[in-house]
Amino acid sequence: MPSAKTSARTNGHCTILAVGDTSPPETNPRSIFSGVRDVLKQGDIRFCQAERVFSRRGRYHPPGLARHSRRDPKCAEAYRWAGFDVVSTAGNHSGDWGFEGVVDTVRTMEQLGIRSIGSGRNIDVARKPAIFEKQGVKVGFLAYASVILPQYWATEDQPGVAPLRVNTYYEPYEFQPGCPARIITIPVEEDLVAMQEDIDKLRSQVDCLVVSHHWGVHGVPKPLAQYQPTVARAAVDAGADVVLGHHTHCLQGAELMNHNGRDAVVFYSLGNFAMPTNAHGKHLCAPMGLYTYKDAFYRELEPGHKPEIFTRFWLHGGVARIEAGKNGLERVTFVPTQAKSLESGQPSPLLARDAGFKKVVTHMKWASEGLRGAPEFKVRNNEIEIYRR
Repeated sequence: MPSAKTSARTNGHCTILAVGDTSPPETNPRSIFSGVRDVLKQGDIRFCQAERVFSRRGRYHPPGLARHSRRDPKCAEAYRWAGFDVVSTAGNHSGDWGFEGVVDTVRTMEQLGIRSIGSGRNIDVARKPAIFEKQGVKVGFLAYASVILPQYWATEDQPGVAPLRVNTYYEPYEFQPGCPARIITIPVEEDLVAMQEDIDKLRSQVDCLVVSHHWGVHGVPKPLAQYQPTVARAAVDAGADVVLGHHTHCLQGAELMNHNGRDAVVFYSLGNFAMPTNAHGKHLCAPMGLYTYKDAFYRELEPGHKPEIFTRFWLHGGVARIEAGKNGLERVTFVPTQAKSLESGQPSPLLARDAGFKKVVTHMKWASEGLRGAPEFKVRNNEIEIYRR
């Protein structure tokens, strides 16, 4: 992937800044972005995933097990204050407060002058792209969600998210009773084709095409769920230049792909960006709440080892900096961030000399190992430059 020869904000060169999961608090919502606002100002277009429903209406959906997922619409003003231009509202909490919550969240963002993608009052709205023209470069965004409860997806006459549903199967590796199973995940063909049709329709209208996916497994940076590379490859083959993943609350690997001579980059998960949590809370598995995340994901290891799967990678995330021109991608870097605490979720950019920065570099290299298009990672000017091997 060639390096950019022109600086951001010159005509013919656009800088996209993309981050993962966000959740402004009820009290002083702007505060969560205070440490990164200056970084976000450096972009021409800024993207994030909104993890909350912004509405005063709706009825709580108990199988979601997430009463915390609703915010007063006033809290959403923090996104405008931070400078975000486009927000994915397609996520596993989108339907937690019914149809009203879906519609109100989209309306709230649009009233703030922020484009909402991935959900809406019907499937046509949920699949509608957001298109921007900055510095003479046209950039289009689409968003989908794979981690959703039944009926959270939109239909012709029902609000919800643009779905990319996935079927899960289990196959034993060995003949021994109790042997761990191989987990096979296959995207629903109807949804995969719909996504590719959306990309194909948008491709001729833009110079750079970005696809957002709410996918993966909570707290598991590696291995990826089997369907993630399958869907990423399908998106790139259809014409996507950038694939942005989120939901797992941890950084996953990155991959560089190519289709018909055109470079594409995949961030399987950008990790948390501005995401407070109750570190001491009891996290129950949806939809039935019979088991905790500890039951589902934790493994007993040697004495003294306490693998906090859900929160062990919570503090680290970052900003994907994607520089695009008329002919596609020019340069891709990643700016690591670290939250002050689990409770606050307030991120700040890390410097290359910081221990947290070095930890992110090591983590991303490890998480990308084994991927067909695993890139090289090189530290330069407090960023991690991502380029083809």
